[in-house]
Amino acid sequence: MRFSQFDDPNLEAAIREAIRKSEGVITEGDLRSIIELKAPDNNISDITGIEKCVNLKMLMLYENQINDVAPLSSLTRLTDLWLRVNQVRDLSALSNLTNLTFLNLGQNQISDITPLSNLTNLTLLNLAYNQIADPSPLANLTNLKRLYLRDNSISDVAFLSNLSNLTCLWLDGNQITDLAPLAKLINLEKLYLGGSNWGNSISDITPLMENKGLSEGDEVNLEGNPLNDEAYDVHIPALKKRGVKVSFDPKQH
Repeated sequence: MRFSQFDDPNLEAAIREAIRKSEGVITEGDLRSIIELKAPDNNISDITGIEKCVNLKMLMLYENQINDVAPLSSLTRLTDLWLRVNQVRDLSALSNLTNLTFLNLGQNQISDITPLSNLTNLTLLNLAYNQIADPSPLANLTNLKRLYLRDNSISDVAFLSNLSNLTCLWLDGNQITDLAPLAKLINLEKLYLGGSNWGNSISDITPLMENKGLSEGDEVNLEGNPLNDEAYDVHIPALKKRGVKVSFDPKQH
């Protein structure tokens, strides 16, 4: 059968490059042959037609102008999906993409992440620079190893309690005060709770002391937080004694 319904000429150009057919009719067979499609920074705004690429496993569409990802809903073989720096708001089309292990949605306009709750094969998830206030739908994603949530509107991190496989966690630039759930994340190697202009509202770091996994070679960034005296005088020295590299602002006198 023949198929050439691409509303976006930049997407069509990327498809043609992938199938090595610069002109002529694009057939459904051509589209079924595509396993990987890399089209970053291509000024793509409409991905209608990509649903015919039913065998896609890797899709790179970062740094475009995409707001509607509905055509992705049937691409259930996808394992790697890159959509950072677009204008995506609605993630409902991703809810059935349960083979995903890598998902990058940084720098979009996302507030509701409920559709991600079933993507339990994810090992890396980037949701940095969005408008997320409720991260609780991530609570069941227990295979996650790397989670980026920098610069959102998160205050409650109770959802982290079960994510014990996390090795790298970025939470800087939120409104977090209570670190209690982090005490259980014993596989953490890199923990960012602050950074240059990216703090939280954390004063008590007792849960980090209670985390028996934080040890030699691990990194914790606490810059930009209003740490209490106990953090400065007791907990940070104790963490450093365990070999943890701790970054923090100088104590104010």
